[in-house]
This record gives sequence, structure tokens and C-alpha cells, in this order.
Amino acid sequence: MKKSLLILLLGHLYAGDITYNKNKIHAFLPKTKEVQFDLYLEKINDTIDVFNIKKSELGSNSDTSLGDMDGFGIDIGYTFNDKIYLNFGYNQKDLKYSDTTLTNKNMDLYLRYQLYRDKNSAFAIDGGYSKNSADDIYIYNLSTINNRLKKIVEDNRDITIKENSSNKYSVVYTASDGSKKTINLDNKPFVAIKDTSDSSLYTRAIYSYKNSNWLYDTYLGYSEISVSNTIDSSILHENDADLQDRLKNVNLKRDRTDDMLVAGLGIAYQTKDWGVEGGYQYNNLFRVKCLKKETKNHIFNLNLNYNISPKITIYGGGKLMLRQFNGEINYLYTRYTDTTFDHKYGYADIGVIYRY
Repeated sequence: MKKSLLILLLGHLYAGDITYNKNKIHAFLPKTKEVQFDLYLEKINDTIDVFNIKKSELGSNSDTSLGDMDGFGIDIGYTFNDKIYLNFGYNQKDLKYSDTTLTNKNMDLYLRYQLYRDKNSAFAIDGGYSKNSADDIYIYNLSTINNRLKKIVEDNRDITIKENSSNKYSVVYTASDGSKKTINLDNKPFVAIKDTSDSSLYTRAIYSYKNSNWLYDTYLGYSEISVSNTIDSSILHENDADLQDRLKNVNLKRDRTDDMLVAGLGIAYQTKDWGVEGGYQYNNLFRVKCLKKETKNHIFNLNLNYNISPKITIYGGGKLMLRQFNGEINYLYTRYTDTTFDHKYGYADIGVIYRY
């Protein structure tokens, strides 16, 4: 009898432990008063890209598509009592973006309240705030600049900057009288993306079911997202009056508000020493009329974990997105980059979790 009771208690303990690993979208809560630190690294390059996603999907000259990436992050979670859990996360990704590096910084904070729990099932709701931001990005590659200018200057798509000699440039465009005009430029050409960020308020409802060593999760969520983007270019600061007349109607501010519905599934299997967890998330975005080319994303993740001790777990795995960071880093999606979101993108991650 005592042996059977011990097995039952251990089985319940290890079933509960699967809520503490990489995936944290569960209706079951960690132990009361437990603090959890999750430190991790993320990376994608030609060596790690075993499925050849980056090269086959993005190519070597993909203008604004994303290439190699290095990232790191930390999640800190705390369970106040048997009903309330708080989680804060910080993540930074250095993404190769055209001929420069985009550094995205994400902060995410959410509070989880468990509405119901019995032996095998639980239901909880989340309320949270998330923000992505990036430093100003300056692009100096001439081919990329011309590609962007044709999209920015919508009523003068034949505008082209040329390099006449070393560090000497001119621009060819259609003048106000309809004729072709060429002027020498005073400034070194660039296109810049400034004041770049997105922030969202979100809510999420989660149902979880556990049975022995298995845990199953399903969730639905809604986000309201505010996106800020400012476009700039060197030609907007030239002194030629006719050129500036042709550019006077350029809309530099690209602020907008998006809405997003999210649905997801999770499954995990955990033994005393090791476990595996996988998940799927579907993002459906509602944007302004001119930004409806790519409104969906399918996201898959898989991780293996190993318990070094009851307090320390190491894990490794990866994430695959069928539409790049669509719905993940919202400011990346503009009317100038919508065609790049046809591509898949993914990366590997490794991490360590410490609990006390």
C-alpha cells in the first residue's frame, strides 16, 4: 500500500514538472512561491540550418528578407499562490537584414489567473503586454536603396540613384513637367527606418489536461497591436527645389493598429529525467486594406529537456515559422516588405532553467 502511494505521488509530481520547461502556456501553475529563471540562446546560420530553409527560401540576394540570426533571452516566473502566476521575459535578436543588422528587443509581461483546477484538468486566463523595438536602421546598398525608393515614392517609380564615381552620386527622375531630369546629389545615399516599434495588449484563455506523464494544452488569444514606423532617405534632404517638389507628398509616417487572433496546441511528455514538448500556433492578423497580402502564420516548435537535478533543467530544440516573423515582430511587416513574408524562417535554441 505504501509503495503504491509513493508511486502515485511521484507520478503526480513529475506530471506537474512538465509545466516548468521551455513552453509556459499551461493552465496548471508551478509550485506556490517558486521562482524560475530560464536563460537561453537562439541561432540560425548555414551550419545550423540543416533543413536548408534560409538558403532555399530567402536566397542570396533577397533584399529585405532575414538571414543569419543570433539571439538570447531570459524568462523569470513566480507563482504567488495556487491561483496567480506572473512571468516577465526579455529577448534580443540580431538579425541580418539587407546589408545591415537589425537588433530587435522584446519585453513581455503577463499575469495568469487559474480559474479552475481538478486532478486532471485546469482552465486559466492570461492578460499581458508585449513590446518590440529596434534601433534606427540605415541601408547604404545602392540596389536596395533604389528598390525601396520605387516603393516609397509611389507617383515616381522610375526614380533611380546612380554612382558616377567613387562616392559621387546622381539621381534620375521624372521632373514636374514630365521630362527626365538628372541632378548630382550632395549627400551619400541611404534609406533609413526610424522610430521602429510595436506594442500589444493581449489576453489568452488556456485549457490543459494531464494524464500520467502526458500534458495537453489548447489556447485562444486576442491582441491589439500598435505599430510605429518612420521612413527616411537622403534624397529627402537634398536642396534641389524641383526634386523636393516631386517628393512633397511622400508619407514618411507608417503608424497603424493591427488586431490578431491566436489559436494554439501543445503536447508534452515527461519522465523523471527527460521530456519532450511540441507546439503549434496559428496567427490570423487583421490589418489595413493595403497590408493584406500576408495575414496568417503557422508556427511550430519542438524541444527536448533533461533534468540534471530537481532544480536544474537543460533543453534544446527549435522553432519554424511559415511566414517569417508575421505576428511575432509586427513592425517588420510594411507595404515595402510584404512580399518577403512569403518565406519560411526558423532557428535553433538551447537553454537552462533554474528553480528555487
